[in-house]
Amino acid sequence: MIIKSVLTVVSAIALLSGCGLSAASQPPAGCPAGGWDAALVWSSGTDPAGDIAFVRGGEVVGRQSLPFQGLDPAPSDGIFRTEGAAWLKSNGDTGRDRTTVLRYDTRACAAEGHRVDEQVIRAVIPHAEGFVTTNTVNGEARVIRRDGAGKVVATSAFPDLTVTALRETGDAVLALGSTMGTESDTAVLLELDGTTLKERRRVTLDGVVGSDDLVLRGDRLYYPKTVVRRTPGGAEVEGSALGVVTLSDLRQSEVDLGAPAPAVLAADELAIYVAHTFMNPSFRDPNEYHTVTRLDTATGAVQSFDAGPGLLSIAVRGDRLFAVNQVDRGTPTVTTYRLPDFTRIASATVPPPQGQYFYVAGLLAP
Repeated sequence: MIIKSVLTVVSAIALLSGCGLSAASQPPAGCPAGGWDAALVWSSGTDPAGDIAFVRGGEVVGRQSLPFQGLDPAPSDGIFRTEGAAWLKSNGDTGRDRTTVLRYDTRACAAEGHRVDEQVIRAVIPHAEGFVTTNTVNGEARVIRRDGAGKVVATSAFPDLTVTALRETGDAVLALGSTMGTESDTAVLLELDGTTLKERRRVTLDGVVGSDDLVLRGDRLYYPKTVVRRTPGGAEVEGSALGVVTLSDLRQSEVDLGAPAPAVLAADELAIYVAHTFMNPSFRDPNEYHTVTRLDTATGAVQSFDAGPGLLSIAVRGDRLFAVNQVDRGTPTVTTYRLPDFTRIASATVPPPQGQYFYVAGLLAP
């Protein structure tokens, strides 16, 4: 059963105190004095609270405890950003069924959480007055729409699929995922009715095995071809392109970026920025991932720059791009670049919070 109450960060301390949160977990009120440029999110699968480290220039200027557990690790940071807010999913200790959808207000530096009865949420987006989530249970993808109180108002199931990314466009919800259980699983894009979540259309993204992000630009959807299969039944290898689907007719094309493993996307009004990275050393040492690519969506021009080894994730705000790097899983850095020329402005070292095992769970920007 869904727990319908909405938990703010402060009230969550009281409501979750029985789950191991102490008074020391209480976050500071509001944002750091003087503001912040970016924030590194730390999470843990064992510690009951995460941490947000606020960065301004080359310094950490404040920290805030986040009393939620089990956020997705970067580079699959699972953060959907809207103006003034970021949406995250806390899958917690799944054995204790503590899954929570988080909305983090980047202006007030405060979070609210909706407890849901899904064991592992794969993606979440805001929708109407509520939100839409997806999970995979018993070999089928489930997409669920809830109202502002967290009550389920629509649900759909898709056998033999898993869905990893969601976006809203007009009166539809787009779901990016892949088939499961075949010799040559491939990516699939579904268009769902925004109210009922019933399937309207689908298109197979031939040759693409893995992709967890997407950006909409008018009638075009861009997604990273992170892992591909060059021939049917062939080996899985790193891709090097952004796939493009024209939504009006489902026509497919691609833009070659010239660097392996495009994965994390960020965007401004003029361009899409791509962090080339991967979750694990399946294809190469993670330290070898270092490229950020800029695609001008009006002209198609591609520009790349070296963001340094161990690239995990990026975020964009105004004329600034923020990149987090972690070499040999050591202490990460958050580096600020000026756009569009990628001039390096500052870099801050961000140590993990004290406590049990923590990992980088992504970047926020105000």
